[in-house]
Amino acid sequence: MDKLKLIVSRLGLFVFFKRLFGPFLKSRKLKAFNKNKNRILKDLSSISDAGGLFFLAFGTFLGAKRNGRIIPGDDDFDLGAFIADFDKLDKLFRSYGFKRKLMINTSEKHPVLAKYIKEKVIVDIFIHYPELGRTVCYDHVNINRNTGLLNEIRKTGHMVLYENSFTSFSLDRCELEGMSFLCPKEESYLLEAYGEDYMIPDGNWTYTDRSIRKESEVKGSLGNG
Repeated sequence: MDKLKLIVSRLGLFVFFKRLFGPFLKSRKLKAFNKNKNRILKDLSSISDAGGLFFLAFGTFLGAKRNGRIIPGDDDFDLGAFIADFDKLDKLFRSYGFKRKLMINTSEKHPVLAKYIKEKVIVDIFIHYPELGRTVCYDHVNINRNTGLLNEIRKTGHMVLYENSFTSFSLDRCELEGMSFLCPKEESYLLEAYGEDYMIPDGNWTYTDRSIRKESEVKGSLGNG
C-alpha cells in the first residue's frame, strides 16, 4: 500500500486517489478494528502487566475519560510513552506479535512516533519528552496534505512535524472497556488537547482545533520499521 501511495503521489493523483478510495479504506480499517479490538486490548493489558510502561493518549484516553469506552468510529489505539521507557516497550510489543509498521524520528534520530500493527489493528505510540514544566510529543498528520507522506519526504528530504506541548503531568489508573490502564492524572491534558468541552462529542473536531498544536521547527524522517 505504501508503494502504491508513492506511485500515485509521483503521478500527481494523490488527492484524486484519496477522495476516490479514502472512504473505502477507512471503512475497511474500521471493520478490522471493531472485529479485533478486544483481543488487542488484552494484549496491551498483558504488555502492561509485563512491565511495559505506556499510557492512554489522545482519542483513546478521551474515550476512557468520557465513559470508559472506545469512541465510536475510532479505528486505532493512541498510546503515549516517555522516552526513557520506550526501548523496553518496543521490545515487549514485538514479543507479543506486533509488527512495527512505521517509525518516525527527528532529523537528529530521536524517535517521536512508532506505529505497530497486529491483526490489522493499528497502535500508535507517541513518544513524550519531558521539558521544563512541559511534556512534548509530535505528530505528522496534515489534513491538507496534497501529496503522500513518502513523496513529501522524497521531494523535501524530510516530513513536517507538529508539536503538541502539554503542561507536565503525572500518571494514574483509568478504565477502558473494563480493563485498567495508566493515563494522565491531571485534567490539563484533555483541556489542552480538546478544549473545555472535551466531554461533549463533536463530530466536526479536527487536529487543527488543538490549541497547543503547532508546526514544529523540528523536522521528521523515517526510521527502520
